[in-house]
Amino acid sequence: METLIRTLPEYSLYKIDAGELNDTIRFVVETNYLRHQGELPPDIEKEIEEICEKEQSHLEQSFFLVAKENTTKKIIGSIRIAQWNGTAKQIQECPLSLENRHLFHIGRLAVSAKGMRRASVILFKELITRVLNIAYSNINSIVFAELDRKLGSTIFRVESSKFAA
Repeated sequence: METLIRTLPEYSLYKIDAGELNDTIRFVVETNYLRHQGELPPDIEKEIEEICEKEQSHLEQSFFLVAKENTTKKIIGSIRIAQWNGTAKQIQECPLSLENRHLFHIGRLAVSAKGMRRASVILFKELITRVLNIAYSNINSIVFAELDRKLGSTIFRVESSKFAA
């Protein structure tokens, strides 16, 4: 079951549970393949199934946020934040002391809002901001995520646009 969080003119945001997980993971995997490789691999179903099983096992420690177009109810954005249950030693090359910290991992980020240029930037910012607010509700939290070049460049452009005239 999904829980409505916010409605905007173009889309609505929902917190999802296990019942919506498969559709969300399918959206994330397909969107990211199409964005980075331009096509879907032949073994995508197996990959989606494996990721669903992995996310299902961590669902109690996770918060999935999904955006759906208001008219079609089609998923156009997703992000997940999960409380990290591993040890600080599993995070390599971290210059911070992680002792007595709440560790969170951001993942399953995808935005595909074709035809909604400005709204897609707003959606991207909102997804990131909402999961960071969850993590940083505790001052001892640290958030980590993997970034590829495209996402890093997008974050830089979004951040830089705040200072544009």
